[in-house]
Amino acid sequence: MNSPTTTRARIGAIAAAAAVVAGGIGLATPAVANAAPVTKTITIDAKTAGANNVFAQSGVTVAAGSTVSVTATGTATFDPGYTTDVAGPNGFSTLNCTSSPESQCVLADRPFMALVGKVGTADPVLVGAGPTTLSGSGPLSFAFNDNVDGFANNEGSFTVTITYTPPCTGIFCFGS
Repeated sequence: MNSPTTTRARIGAIAAAAAVVAGGIGLATPAVANAAPVTKTITIDAKTAGANNVFAQSGVTVAAGSTVSVTATGTATFDPGYTTDVAGPNGFSTLNCTSSPESQCVLADRPFMALVGKVGTADPVLVGAGPTTLSGSGPLSFAFNDNVDGFANNEGSFTVTITYTPPCTGIFCFGS
């Protein structure tokens, strides 16, 4: 029978050998490697995303130090009884939101009805059709750039595609 000291020494040697083998075949610990890239597609509704300054949640949480790539397609309009013009994710090129008290848009001085996004509690940024890279830490969310209380008359939606690499959460991760 082996003594406890001999057994601990053997376990230590086995662990060291496993680490060498894992390193040699490309295995890494979670702090070094990431999981495989993920693509998620969501729909952002022009009537609700940004209304009363409440952004639509994407279901993606951006980890500190990582980035997400966002692209968008689709059309939306405001007040269809007033205009038949529609905008894509870049918004109306000839109509910017203002920062006046009567017109408090989600993102002032940027195209009206454009797609904006934010990570966590950061300030919103123009996303448009993309591809746009966002970084930070926290939940990724989106809004239409409209007056914060003027969404009820909007119509349409944007299809938003998010590509990101989630942090590795396994004991060993493949790749680096």
